[in-house]
Amino acid sequence: THIHTHIIACTHSCTHTHKLTHPRISHKSCQCPGRLPITVTVTVTVAAADHAQQWPDVRAVGASHSDVYDTAERENRISRRLKACAVECKPWEVCFNDECVVRQLPQRCPANCAFCTAPNVCTECMAGYVKLADRVCVEGAPSYAQVTFAPTTTTAAATRTVLYYTTTTRATTVRITTRPTYYTTGFPTVTITAPQPSKGQGVYTRIPNYVTPGEPGTIRYEAYKNGYLFGAAVMSERFSDSRYFEFVRSELNLLVPEVQCKADRTEADCDQVYAVAKENGQAVRYHVLLSSNSGTVDPVVQRPGVTADQKRQWIRDTFARKVQRYAPYTIAFDVVNEVIADTITTKDPNGWTMREWEFYPSVPDHVEMAFLEAKRNLPPNWPGKLCINDYLVESTRGLDAHVKKSNALFNFVKDMRSRQIPVDCVGFQTHKSLYNDNTDEFMTGVAENIARYRDIGVEVQFTEVDWSCGRFNGQTFIQCDQGGGGWTELKQIQQADAYRRLVQTCRAYENCKVFTTWGFWDAQSWYPNDHALLLDRGFMKKLSYYAIRQAFG
Repeated sequence: THIHTHIIACTHSCTHTHKLTHPRISHKSCQCPGRLPITVTVTVTVAAADHAQQWPDVRAVGASHSDVYDTAERENRISRRLKACAVECKPWEVCFNDECVVRQLPQRCPANCAFCTAPNVCTECMAGYVKLADRVCVEGAPSYAQVTFAPTTTTAAATRTVLYYTTTTRATTVRITTRPTYYTTGFPTVTITAPQPSKGQGVYTRIPNYVTPGEPGTIRYEAYKNGYLFGAAVMSERFSDSRYFEFVRSELNLLVPEVQCKADRTEADCDQVYAVAKENGQAVRYHVLLSSNSGTVDPVVQRPGVTADQKRQWIRDTFARKVQRYAPYTIAFDVVNEVIADTITTKDPNGWTMREWEFYPSVPDHVEMAFLEAKRNLPPNWPGKLCINDYLVESTRGLDAHVKKSNALFNFVKDMRSRQIPVDCVGFQTHKSLYNDNTDEFMTGVAENIARYRDIGVEVQFTEVDWSCGRFNGQTFIQCDQGGGGWTELKQIQQADAYRRLVQTCRAYENCKVFTTWGFWDAQSWYPNDHALLLDRGFMKKLSYYAIRQAFG
């Protein structure tokens, strides 16, 4: 990642190599005694967006820009740096010389484009706009549909799921331009009918009447006014930090106890989160009643020699105590968590493989029992949801192992409901990496997955979302700040785009009304060196915060 410069013209015959003050830029300039100042024309090609901050005349990755520099002003031009702006810049702007400047080459981007890499080639549309294949930014949100393409001279007729954009959420017919992978040239244009919301398939989460709107200019306010619950996993131990508590109070209308309500913690720990929620007009999403993850099973159950009957009794006693105590202010319970195996084998003819842990295979019907016990202890007419929560189950496309697990969970839930087990919702944990998951294919699969759960009357909730900037190298995860390339401006933009697209995909479906992140502050993230959340370590709002706020707005 270097910035390369080249001399285009020189007004003198003598040549001298001069090293500029910028550590990654050098160029040859003509310099003769007694003949200063002189001018040279320099072409700069930017290879990384973070370096572009240091070269103020070029801000787009891969773009070239020519200018004539006077050597008397050379050091002054290059030494300029970004300063703190007096006003808060928009996500598609950068703060430069105390001004908010649109992140683009001046007068070269299409309308509503926030970031372009060449004349009339838009890379990033402004928030609230989506990019069509012809590089036009239009206001709207992405959707997906099955389209049958007519045969051509080189391809046979085929049906594919394609991405299209609606300019309003009620649009019935839209025109798209798309290029399926089986076309080698050209962009066939087709007209499709937008799928209509399903009727009577399920009753999905509504904002409880005790939840208050919050203050304008917050994610909480934008989500509330459009009928959504936005939350984050919180740690009651940090409530004494005024900055932390203020974000919890003002930005969230849904709290998720990260560890306080697990089986190895007391009710007093769990009560702290519920007390804050009640005081501030917020709901709670309970995590978790029964989980294969550490810290979520009473140590008594883990002792050698504990029988299956003793484990069943533990479920009855624990669920009766906790569900009855917390249901009135709970919009959803994670009844079971991470019970599907990561590797799906053929040993189960039903299409799923259960994870082996303290309750399996010793209690083979532990999932069914958990849901039935939770249901039995709910108050009459409780409006919340009973959920099964898991990871690597978000998309029907992408890595083969992830697709298999997504299909396994869907088959498992469909089977449970066919046997009258009260599974109301599926929690998509969504711990994702910018390198591996922020793709059109992944997002298409997320949309398809939400849609198929809608078709069987099941709600989808995004429960533990974070987007790390680390990457996998084979089976090894390389953290962003430890060999993964660092936290660059380009990664900030990519992360904001990932959060925005995920919220918009959720909003495109009636059975997705809850969106929570796994924390909100990078300093508390379980990815300690991967900048995965909405506030940086200095508690400053990142682009991802604004992307979510605008996606809900």
